[in-house]
Amino acid sequence: MQLDDLFGAPVLPARFDPAEKALAPKSRINTSEDDANSLRMFLESVARGCPLSSFLSESTVILWLADADGNMIFSVEELFHRDDVTRRVPNNLELQYAEQWQKLGHPSLVGAMPARIAGEMFVDPEEAGGTWVLSNKSGRYGLQ
Repeated sequence: MQLDDLFGAPVLPARFDPAEKALAPKSRINTSEDDANSLRMFLESVARGCPLSSFLSESTVILWLADADGNMIFSVEELFHRDDVTRRVPNNLELQYAEQWQKLGHPSLVGAMPARIAGEMFVDPEEAGGTWVLSNKSGRYGLQ
């Protein structure tokens, strides 16, 4: 099966901020590289009920994206400080941030280059055993 059949054709993001082209998330993991094992260990620790991993996965947004080559890329949705782009914090679902903090969304995972589809990843609280769900919640890639 072809990548276009699985994920759709690569598209440019519907919109992006210049910072999303220039800055990559510090937490970025590309599963085609050696990072895949660290992602697997995190997912398994949540499934095993590790309180630290479970707490983090429930309170932060985790982004995923299939790039033009079909590689799966993951990241915490990070915020950077406009006055110092080296300052980063995870986007916590329960907090509101001052306007000097700006999100690095899906385009930042690939430097605002074409990608196939993107969304968010979360643990389904209704399912036992830490079942992970991939949504297609992205206003920039995939179905609009």
